[in-house]
Amino acid sequence: ELASITLDYANLRYNYNQLIDAGNTPEMLQLIQGEWSDDVWKLRNELIAKSPYLSQDVLLTVAMENLLPPALLLEVCLANPDATKSEEFLDKLRYEIPNPLPEYMINLIKSSWDEKTLRTEMEEELSAFKTYRDEYHNYKTELLLSDTVYNYTNIINHLESRGSYSDYFSLAEIAISQNNFTQADIYLDILENSTEKFTEEEILEIASFREYISIRESIALNNKTIYNLDSAQIATLEIYAYSNNYRGAVLARNILCALYDICIDDIPAPPRSLRVGSNEGNNHNNIPFIASVKVMPNPASEYAAFIWDMKSFDKSSVLYIYDQNGKIIVTHPILTQQGEWVWNVKNIPDGVYVYTFKSDQLVLFSGKLMINK
Repeated sequence: ELASITLDYANLRYNYNQLIDAGNTPEMLQLIQGEWSDDVWKLRNELIAKSPYLSQDVLLTVAMENLLPPALLLEVCLANPDATKSEEFLDKLRYEIPNPLPEYMINLIKSSWDEKTLRTEMEEELSAFKTYRDEYHNYKTELLLSDTVYNYTNIINHLESRGSYSDYFSLAEIAISQNNFTQADIYLDILENSTEKFTEEEILEIASFREYISIRESIALNNKTIYNLDSAQIATLEIYAYSNNYRGAVLARNILCALYDICIDDIPAPPRSLRVGSNEGNNHNNIPFIASVKVMPNPASEYAAFIWDMKSFDKSSVLYIYDQNGKIIVTHPILTQQGEWVWNVKNIPDGVYVYTFKSDQLVLFSGKLMINK
């Protein structure tokens, strides 16, 4: 039955894809950007003929390149209500295109969203088929994993056939467990080259998981397993585990907690509205970068020198250092815009320590220091 559902879904998906931009969105975009732009009415007629199956990308290209006057652009948009159902798309028509549409036209486009086209019905059917198919896949996954003896071949075949975002991570995990690190990377390559559009967080998660693969491969190349890591390998895994809350870091935390009694909670991130600097050089908003901090050496064994430069910040601040349990163990006032303070770590236990430079509630800089003696 699962095979039948999958086939029905694939057939419907094929028909749907053939209708969207006549089955060739890149070609449609190329035509719009090229020869059609000289003949407004020809372009209008071509677009109307392919309605209501134009994609939002095509509509946006027409609007951004100012290929149709507002009245004709409105006509094409009204003929493709499924493609216009996005407030972000409407905002681009309001503010970003060379010849912004007036608000009454925007309201007409929004009014068209209530129309039910053949495309709407097909998308609803696709959604229903996909839900039904995924339920069967999940049921089969539970059956495979509930077996007392894992049959990895069956599990791999099943996950590959479903091929969801999460499945490729699971496949990579299986490859890692078999010391097949090249295959683990290949699974992520397949995921990245899929037609799926990824969010920024998903892109970061994939990159983070590649780092996890690299760490596990390095362990294997040194003839070690996760069960007999040396202190340097534990430190490397710990630094990575503290780096983010993505899937790879969670796996690293599981290893550290289960095998080495180093248990790490999710890493809280400073509020984005307050974050000004970090040791990764990230600035997640448009606040000017006002703090520069270096910690040397890192990892540290005897001492760690904190060197700061806050020339564009004229208020006093405080350096806080936190242990693995989130407890403040150092509070050091920062009274100058530039300076250096040396922390003697000879009697400080090995581990990863988080430090922040704060002024009142404003986080000027945050980072991590590894102590490994």
